This record gives sequence, structure tokens and C-alpha cells, in this order.
Amino acid sequence: MSNEIQLFGLTERQRVLADIIWGMDRQEDLDSFFASLPKFLRREAEAVQAAIIAAMFDSVEDTDLAKSVLDRISK
Repeated sequence: MSNEIQLFGLTERQRVLADIIWGMDRQEDLDSFFASLPKFLRREAEAVQAAIIAAMFDSVEDTDLAKSVLDRISK
């Protein structure tokens, strides 16, 4: 899987959120980050995270790999 994805139409704040989210290696860190945000910003960050996940799956050609990633993040 490539380490590069493209997201279009993000605001500057959403680009900053995407950079922060993309840079996190552990789910615990991401959960703490989301919990630290005010509710309106948390929803925006969660939407950015969903866009990142969707873009990652759009770039995956191997459906078995995509399924294994989905299985890991859904647990």
C-alpha cells in the first residue's frame, strides 16, 4: 500500500487535521487527540479521518489487503 493519498477540497484547518491524523501511529494516540478536541472540531476531525480511510481504500488494488485492513480497524 502506498504511503501517499490525495484528498481534495479540504479547508486549511482540515488539512492541518489530516496531517496530524496521518502522523499518528497508534489508535490510543488518535483516540486521545479526538478526546482533546471541542465537540464541533472532533466531528470535523472524524470526518477527515473517514476521508483518509476512504482515500486509502480507493488506492488499494488488492481486495484481500483492503479486507484485512478493514478487519483490523473494525475490532
